[in-house]
Amino acid sequence: MRHIQLIMLLCLFVFATSSGCSQSSRQETTSPAVDEALRSAQSILEFCVRTGKRGDELDNYKQIVDTLRPTHRGMADILGQGFEELLTVSESEITTTARRIMAQAQFESDID
Repeated sequence: MRHIQLIMLLCLFVFATSSGCSQSSRQETTSPAVDEALRSAQSILEFCVRTGKRGDELDNYKQIVDTLRPTHRGMADILGQGFEELLTVSESEITTTARRIMAQAQFESDID
């Protein structure tokens, strides 16, 4: 009987600690630098969609991508390739390209 209680306590302890770990990793918030990088990326793309022009902020895209890469590798890849493309497309393609990048990055937008 004592062994069963010990095993049950051990199982409960393992379950509680493993649940706590997975819960905390899911609830983990991003750093302020990552949040700011995501906001900046979205702002740059929205500007491109609204105006059809490249803004000066686009010059800093490598810093945004470098900030995102450790924690948001997929997003960093999408934005890095997208921003490179925005620098090379003709002015007539800026709006369409920026919309596509926003969709790939899954940014919400009020811009129609």
